[in-house]
Amino acid sequence: MLRVNLSGAVANSTEFTQANLRDANLSGAQFGESVFYLADLSGANLSGADLNHAVLRSANLGNTNQTGTVFTGAMMPDNTIHQ
Repeated sequence: MLRVNLSGAVANSTEFTQANLRDANLSGAQFGESVFYLADLSGANLSGADLNHAVLRSANLGNTNQTGTVFTGAMMPDNTIHQ
């Protein structure tokens, strides 16, 4: 799904394990409780996205736009829980 446009999508509790979302537009999307284990989100636009309680363990978030992104309770790539 390289460079896919999912802006404003509602995809709560969705499985994105090992997904290639490189350079994707995910702005304003709702991904609460979704799983992005080993997903490649490098270069993605996550501005205003809701990743509340998402699992981002071992995901690549390099060069992403995270302006206004909600990570409350999310498991981050380094296995910490975002406060």
